[in-house]
Amino acid sequence: GRYLRPAGLVFDCFDPAVDVIDRFEIPKSWLIHSMHDFGSANPAALFTAQDPATGQFYHWLEYLPGAGRSVHEHSEQFKEITKGYNVVSRYGGNWTTEDEIRQAYAAHGWPISKPKHKDVQLQYQMVYGMNALHKIKVFRDLHHFIDQKTSFSYELDEQYQPTDKYEDAGRQHLLACERYGMSNFTPETVAGRGTNAIGM
Repeated sequence: GRYLRPAGLVFDCFDPAVDVIDRFEIPKSWLIHSMHDFGSANPAALFTAQDPATGQFYHWLEYLPGAGRSVHEHSEQFKEITKGYNVVSRYGGNWTTEDEIRQAYAAHGWPISKPKHKDVQLQYQMVYGMNALHKIKVFRDLHHFIDQKTSFSYELDEQYQPTDKYEDAGRQHLLACERYGMSNFTPETVAGRGTNAIGM
């Protein structure tokens, strides 16, 4: 059926017909970016490959193991996932309260940097710009990520108009991963609905 966009959808420029693709084997020569949302109850990670010839990004693996794993266990799993690849960046967590967990990962051989931008809205803005230019493709079997991407919305006011507040932002763990990592890349200037919706 036709894809219907909910009212107030944050990433209204993300088009599954264009941006969701079939899985293929990621070449070993491509660059790998890992993106992390911390938390003992709902840890998450997103692994993204970049074609160095075109600059195109591909979200190729989502990691949602649930509670109960240690930093060491996560780190070893990340090393296994990326074995044989060139991991060129690892980003995750907020600016102010998660330095300690970043240091813990570094101690286990998986150093994670804080995002370039501190402001959450600016992080989403940068990702929006990438999506508007269709710079990010998503493998079709990343079901949790696609579900979050196509449902994440602004809260609506009494007239059912979008506000500037995000609905259930704390539950969008894979989208948090994405904004921590992808907001470090600067898309070309993008015009359209998103310029007003997320503060460009």
